[in-house]
Amino acid sequence: MTRKLLFVSLAAVLACGFSVLNAQQRQEPKVIVEWSLANPPGVQSVEGRPTLVQTALGPTVSFDGVDDGFFLTVNPLDGLEQLTLECIFRPAGDGPKEQRFMHLGTTGQRIMFETRITPDKQWYFDAHTALSNGKSLTLIDPALLHPTDRWYNVTLVWTRTSAATYVNGVPQRWGNLDFLPVNGGVSSIGMRQNKVGWFKGEIYKIRVTGVALSPGDFLKDYEALNAAAAGE
Repeated sequence: MTRKLLFVSLAAVLACGFSVLNAQQRQEPKVIVEWSLANPPGVQSVEGRPTLVQTALGPTVSFDGVDDGFFLTVNPLDGLEQLTLECIFRPAGDGPKEQRFMHLGTTGQRIMFETRITPDKQWYFDAHTALSNGKSLTLIDPALLHPTDRWYNVTLVWTRTSAATYVNGVPQRWGNLDFLPVNGGVSSIGMRQNKVGWFKGEIYKIRVTGVALSPGDFLKDYEALNAAAAGE
């Protein structure tokens, strides 16, 4: 099976709590990148043997949870003062307990998307942001469980003063913190940049938008992917 890879897009967000500021809602979405994982830009190196899997929407990339991943030479968050980051993915029920499937930026300033897999094959979302001033925000709630082996859109929205996470557009957690641009560095997909927290499952798309989007503007690819899988 070919190992050619692709990447997708990310977007922008929300205000205090889970309400989006009216002024931000009026902004035109500014898509920074929309990566199809089957053919991502600027591949720096590939770890293991990520493989392509065909779906109704085209190929996705499958990771084995052991040593599959890759690095890109770019950080799509560079310079953004607010943003929406989205990932369409399918976590496997038999994956490792703690997985860091996307790490954008550097060691010191970064945004990471993570999952926690429970023994009964459910998962919950963890979005971690570390800023250049040493402050950080982790949005996680073990009570907000979702079945594995299905497609989801996981989203992090940052305004200038707050952040919130969503799964398929449903609010998860939020917190207040003055945001600073996550500048420099690279992107790792399928693992943290220090090659730990390997992901098992599939990733279809990543999108970054340079404004804080509302849930109605999030990617909906997961709906068609789940519908096609149900009809198999």
